[in-house]
Amino acid sequence: RQSLLEFIDKLFGMSVISLTAIPKYWDAQTKVVYDLSPNHKLSLNGLYGDSKIYIEGDPKEEKTYLANQTYSSSIEFVDVHSKQYVLGVNLKSLWGKDGYSILSLYTNGTQNNTDVREDFIQHTYGSQGEVVNYKTLSSRDVFDDHSDAALYALKYEIFYRIHTKHELMIGGQIQTTNHWTGMTEFGGDTIRYDRNRDGRMDTTVITYPGSIGTDLKFGDESRTYAYISDKYHITPELYITLGL
Repeated sequence: RQSLLEFIDKLFGMSVISLTAIPKYWDAQTKVVYDLSPNHKLSLNGLYGDSKIYIEGDPKEEKTYLANQTYSSSIEFVDVHSKQYVLGVNLKSLWGKDGYSILSLYTNGTQNNTDVREDFIQHTYGSQGEVVNYKTLSSRDVFDDHSDAALYALKYEIFYRIHTKHELMIGGQIQTTNHWTGMTEFGGDTIRYDRNRDGRMDTTVITYPGSIGTDLKFGDESRTYAYISDKYHITPELYITLGL
């Protein structure tokens, strides 16, 4: 599958859709099933997705309240690109007419990349607030976030009808990191406010640049869970499930 807006943009351009940014994405899914025997079925499931969008600030945006003035302000450019995938193998085994089990081995992962740039631009506005001239004074990275994470997991579940009124469900799973790396960086800034709107900046807020990083390798972090539940049929139409 592919983004319809991206397809229209390729044919006619963004102006036809009246959008400043086009989300571009596609995904694919596959499933393969193989009968090992009358009581055992093996299946492979996979899903992959890719999406991105680039939001570009408009330096020619009209501002009627700044007519016939020269004014400097910032605009942002946001670039986002992400990928996701999951791939799993399942073995389903029948236990006669009353139950079955499912053994699953799977992996999934995500990649996220976000970059935000800020341009400080000097604008010259005309009599109607239209931009008649502009020039970029400076450019800087405001925010960058890049991460790549994936995990492995093994899951086993049993479903069994122990009585005409009782259906037992037991399961457990263990997950562990394949890898998890990431870096988030944010730039410093100085922001001034005119709180009483008298034309003079009376408050200044300074933020400092910094970064936050993550680096996990295979097996560094794991988690497990298990459950057991009983589905008790009070009547053919009404049942209650008790579990832990």
